[in-house]
Amino acid sequence: MFAGVLLFVASLGFYAIKEKVFIPKTKKKIIKFLKLIPQELKKNSNLKFYLIIINILGLSFSLLPFFILLAKKNFGLNSEMIGNFLLFKVIGMFSIGILIFFFGKKFNYKRLLYITAILGASLPIMALFLIEYEVFFKIIFIFSGIFFSVYRVTMDGILLEISTDENRAEYAGIAGAGNILTVVFPLIAGFLIKFIGFTPVFITISIILFLSIFLIRKMNCKQ
Repeated sequence: MFAGVLLFVASLGFYAIKEKVFIPKTKKKIIKFLKLIPQELKKNSNLKFYLIIINILGLSFSLLPFFILLAKKNFGLNSEMIGNFLLFKVIGMFSIGILIFFFGKKFNYKRLLYITAILGASLPIMALFLIEYEVFFKIIFIFSGIFFSVYRVTMDGILLEISTDENRAEYAGIAGAGNILTVVFPLIAGFLIKFIGFTPVFITISIILFLSIFLIRKMNCKQ
């Protein structure tokens, strides 16, 4: 109830935002929208790379429950420890949010995207290393919070840069509809972890996330 009240109060801030209203010339039906996706991907290479990158980096979003599961398997869990994990995640999100607010002008979105990819690739390896040290394992959640914040700021900013007022809503829809791997991955990862264990799965995910750097290099983002 307390969380619900706070979210309601926070949502009131959206009514204070002043934005430029854009009304599309024509409204597209769902079939036309689906047909539009391959056309836009072919026409705009930035959108194609963006869609692939959000699917790859989105894997890190799904890792948090598996970090908790890894901790439970190795040294057990109680409600206090889970609360501490989430608290450290919030600390990471809040800290990097403050830094981006004050020093964001020194970074462009592409540079932040590199940081996001490297941090996301590092998280699974850090988890495998720090699981032997219960006291330090909570550091994973600080860096997870940092990753979540930087990822959200970066991906939203890049979407603004590669789109225009006319196609921004369509691009946002394409990004949402095309982010399939993030939805399917937890099911696949859970199945694989059960049969081959955490280490092979985490190392594979780390390699995949690291390889996204080569896709980031191909994106044309200068702001």
